Formats: sequence, structure tokens, C-alpha cells
Amino acid sequence: ASTVGWQVLDSGLMATEVVQNQVGQLDFHDVEFRTDGTVLLMGHENIDVTLTDSVLDLNDADRVVRNCILEEHDAEGNLTWLWRASNHIPALWCSSCNWTVPLLDAYHQNSFQTQENGNILLNLRNMDMVVMIDRQTDEVLWRLGGPESDFAFSNASDVFSQQHDAQMLNDHRILLFDNGLSGANGFARGVEY
Repeated sequence: ASTVGWQVLDSGLMATEVVQNQVGQLDFHDVEFRTDGTVLLMGHENIDVTLTDSVLDLNDADRVVRNCILEEHDAEGNLTWLWRASNHIPALWCSSCNWTVPLLDAYHQNSFQTQENGNILLNLRNMDMVVMIDRQTDEVLWRLGGPESDFAFSNASDVFSQQHDAQMLNDHRILLFDNGLSGANGFARGVEY
């Protein structure tokens, strides 16, 4: 059996279980092992897309996009929920893509957090965007940052770019690490919204 996956260790640091994606490939940025035995995993899969609005050579508009996947397993390891970013967020919204390469890492997901109501906060680094996913309907409830933000920033210096580790605090503030690679600030910082 393959041991590639999240390894669950006992108190003696011996692997007792390996948790793997059932769809696509595992992404080791984040995982949630919940007290009820369920697990939320992050993964990716490559999908073929045509991006004629963004590719310089319109004669070669076909590209492969690394799609973001979230999947939930029950306590027995059965797949109970699957979410694909491409079904809800167009790859064309990528703010930090090199559009001339054949494989686009349009989403570059790197953190998520399940909220008390079951909804999921998801950080999409290459979209310069954080989204809230309705766990019951799979729809994106809102988008913070990126080209289609549901929120306006009062100052250009408030905009984040290529961020990591977005977390919702108890009072509905969001804390994240702004890499600042393409934003107005040009430097890394911790920010709160």
C-alpha cells in the first residue's frame, strides 16, 4: 500500500493511518482532522481549458489548468463531499498567472478553514482572493480580493497579493499573510480585514 498522504501518528510517533485524496492528487498545503472523525483535504487535478481571452497566441489557446479540489471524508474514509474551483471560479480570474505556459496554476490554493456553520473559507493565492464556500450548496458566497471582489478596498495600500494562510477570527475579521508580490505595497506583511 502507498504511504503517500497525510500520516496520522500515535503518541509514539508511529503511523497508524494514511489519509489520501480519492479524486485528483493530494496537496500538502492544508488538512483538517476534525473531532468527529471527518477529514477535509485539499487536492488538485489538471483539466483542459480554452482561454482565448488571455493567451497571446490565439492559434494555440488550449491550456491545462491545475484545478483546486476540496474533498471531505467521513470517519470511515468514505468520500462525502467534493468541490472543484473551476465549477465556480473561472481560471481567467487568475491575477498572477504566466499565460504563456501550457500548465497554469490558476488557483494555487494554500489554506482553508471550516467555519462553525460548516461553510469553508478558502485562500486562492494566484487569484489574489479569499472566498467563502457554502458547504450545503457549493456556491461561493463572497469573494475578497482579486478581479471580481465583492468588497472594495478604501486605499490601494489595503490590497493584498499572493497571500497565504487566510483565517477567519471569531468576530468575522480575516487575518492573512500578504506576500505583497504584485500589490501596491511591494512588501510582505500580516494584515487583518
